[in-house]
Order: sequence, then structure tokens, then C-alpha cells
Amino acid sequence: MRLRMFIVIVLLAVVLGGVFGWKLFTNHMRDQFIANMDAPPVTVATAPAEASEWTNTLRVTGEVVAIQGVSVSGEVAGIVREIQFESGDRVEAGDTLVALDTAEDRARLEGLRADARLARATLERKQGLRDRDLGSQAELDEAQARASQTSAAVSAQEELIAKKTIRAPFAGRLGIRQVDLGEYLSPGTGLAMLQRLDEVYIDFEVPQERIAALSPGQSVDVRVAGYPDTFEGTVEALDPALDTATRTVRVRARVANEDERLRPGMYGNVELSVGESEEFLTIRQTAIAYNTYGDSVWVVVPKDGEGDDNGLTAERRTVKTGRSRGDQVQILDGIEPGDRVVVSGNHKLRPNATVKVDNDVLPSDESDPENVDNY
Repeated sequence: MRLRMFIVIVLLAVVLGGVFGWKLFTNHMRDQFIANMDAPPVTVATAPAEASEWTNTLRVTGEVVAIQGVSVSGEVAGIVREIQFESGDRVEAGDTLVALDTAEDRARLEGLRADARLARATLERKQGLRDRDLGSQAELDEAQARASQTSAAVSAQEELIAKKTIRAPFAGRLGIRQVDLGEYLSPGTGLAMLQRLDEVYIDFEVPQERIAALSPGQSVDVRVAGYPDTFEGTVEALDPALDTATRTVRVRARVANEDERLRPGMYGNVELSVGESEEFLTIRQTAIAYNTYGDSVWVVVPKDGEGDDNGLTAERRTVKTGRSRGDQVQILDGIEPGDRVVVSGNHKLRPNATVKVDNDVLPSDESDPENVDNY
């Protein structure tokens, strides 16, 4: 009985051992197969590193400023009796905008004119008496003084009445009206903004190291968000001193604006040439992985002994970058002209990864892309 039990146990152990051994063997073989199996290729887009010619230009941000701009106001107090403009009107120099009540002032003027006529008549009589030696010189001098005083009073009153007609000081575009009929205006109360817009200034700041390349009369191009075209102008003046905090100099350019699309307060991108064109090795910005310890790119190269696109691998290279412009970045060191740089799909790559190139869709490669609306 014991012998039979022992034989059963031995047979059971052999069977179980065989099952577990086979399981371990198959798992080992599966792991070996997976370990030796090639990873599927990573699909990327590539573009060759090429030499590009860049015009040596300076790009800065500037602000549009009116050549002439004031808040139109009156010099004297009064009640508004007439308004001869609407918000947004274009006016010429001297056009009447607002007339204040002058009834009381005109009545006073008539009294002053009567005083002046009497003073002149008195002066004429005193002069006649003096010519016949019938009056004193003192009386004649007093009559002359009185005539001068009354004449000056008339002129002052006429000037006061004239100031109660508020006119446009120069030609331009009016803003929103800020006055109503019957309103009492104190001296200096604004009626509306008046801006000259047929030409505008654009003010911008230039770094100290670029000052030598600037001079009055130099051409500038201005681009403003919302408008697809470029506005042309010329440098008019440079400040004589630098800003000690930023080490920049303020520059003012004059820009034509016949259609009045540019408005004071707008910001624009100012571009001006500061030297001869230069040639640089450039790649697309999307190709570069920026890092504190150094910038890098992925370059597609053939595998050993294979030269077609079915045997390609990815190789990371550290690069030294220069200036950027639009979608392009200068490469000063790290790759050579003609190297196939990964410009899309680079985030999926690992060293020595097998790659498949698909260039049906490529990122933009413009050194001077057009403005786009951000609205």
C-alpha cells in the first residue's frame, strides 16, 4: 500500500514538474522573441538644412502717435447756443465747432463803442481849442488818454466775443462729442478730441548697438495687426540722448495715412534695414529642442550599409543656434548643409530609433511670414 502511494506521488511530481518546466520554457522563448523583435519605425517629416539669405533688418515694436492732436476747448465761460459738428466729422482749420451765447457781451460792446465815439469827439474838440490856444495841454492829454482807453475797451470786448466762437485749430478728424446745447462751459472744458490723421508718427526704441545704422530719411515698413498690407514711412528724428535705464534711443518715423486706418495709440511692428544681406545655415524652428544644457535636433541618417529610405535611423545632435526670424533659426554649429533634419514627429524619437519619412505635410518655413489675426 505504501509502495503504491509512493509511486503515485512520484508520477504526480513528474507530471507537474513537466507542466511547470514547459511553461517556463515557453515564457522564456516568448521574452526572447519580444526582446529581439524590431520596434515599428517612427513616422517623421524631414527637411534639409539649407543656406538662406537674410536681409539685415531690425524689427521692433512701435506706437502710433498723432502729428497733431488736442482736446478742443474754449478759453472763456459761456452757455452753448449752437453746435456745428457731429462726432467723427472731418473739419478744416477755422471751421466753427461751437458758438456760446454772446447777447450780454454784445450789449456791453455797444455801450463801449458809444463811450469810444464820445471820447473821440471830445478829443477832436480839445484839439481844436488847443490849436487856437484856447485850451490847456493837460486837457488835451487827458482827452487823448480817454480816447485810447475806450478804444482798447472796445477791442477787448470784441476779442471776448470772438473767443465765444470756438473753431478748429487745424484740419483733422473729430472724436466723440462731449458737449450739449444749453450746457454751461467753463474755460478749458473739452468739446471733442481733434486728431490730424493724414500722416502719423510711429515712435519706437532702438538698442544702443544699432544707433550707428540709423539716420533721418531712412525707410521703414510698419505692420499693424488687423491689416494685411504694409505702411511705408521714413525716419524723421532720433532723440539726442539714450534712456539710461534701457540703453535705447527713441526714434520717430513719419508714416503716410491718407485712408486714416492708423489711429493714435495703436501698436505696430516696425522693420528697417540696418546693413547688407547675409547668408546663414537655417532650419525650421519646429526642429529644435530647447534645453538648459544645450539645444539639439534629430538628424535622419542611413543605417550601416543601407542607403535607402527603408534603412533610416535617428541621431541626436547638439547645435548652437543664432538669431531667429519668422519660422527659421540660424544654426552656427552642429549640423552641415544638406543634413536631413526632423521637423515634425521629433517628440516620438529615441536614440537609434528606426524612422520612416513622410513629407506630405511640412511645417512653415517662412523667414518673413505675413501677419495673422489673433481675434
